[in-house]
Amino acid sequence: MLSTKYSATRREPRTRAAGEVLLEVSPDGRVIRGLLLDVSPHGFAIRHEHADFVFDQQVRVVYDWGKVPARVVWVGQREGALAAGFRTD
Repeated sequence: MLSTKYSATRREPRTRAAGEVLLEVSPDGRVIRGLLLDVSPHGFAIRHEHADFVFDQQVRVVYDWGKVPARVVWVGQREGALAAGFRTD
């Protein structure tokens, strides 16, 4: 669970979400699978098994129609698993 301090600094409301998300990680282009936890107008959080995400890391969200740049804004644990938050603007 995120700390109350971090939750209070969010600029946008979050909505719980479910489903798979694919992220292309630089520099090798490896694709990481994650499960959505929540979304906002300019970001999302996922549960994942990739222990190497770091703050401000650039990634690309992979869709059937193309790729969208995103960056890591936090890493930690949620719901007993590795988790990370991303901003897409």
